[in-house]
Amino acid sequence: MDAARTLAELDSDAAQVLAPALKDPDHWVRRRALVYLLQVSNDETAYGSAARELLQDKNPNVRLAAADLLGREGWTSCGHQ
Repeated sequence: MDAARTLAELDSDAAQVLAPALKDPDHWVRRRALVYLLQVSNDETAYGSAARELLQDKNPNVRLAAADLLGREGWTSCGHQ
């Protein structure tokens, strides 16, 4: 989680590294990766599908956070803003 946060703070191109963390085994990492991904990228075409997969996450806290965060960004559509 700390690495994801630091990366997002330091590098605007961090989205390429944060996107794979959406599939991390640790539910805290998945949630934080989504938070930081949305902070550094508005490219729904590239990352929307992976981000929306969290709406079906096995952890209910991740699902709720994903619904809230993606809804605020308008990323809950079929992939187009």
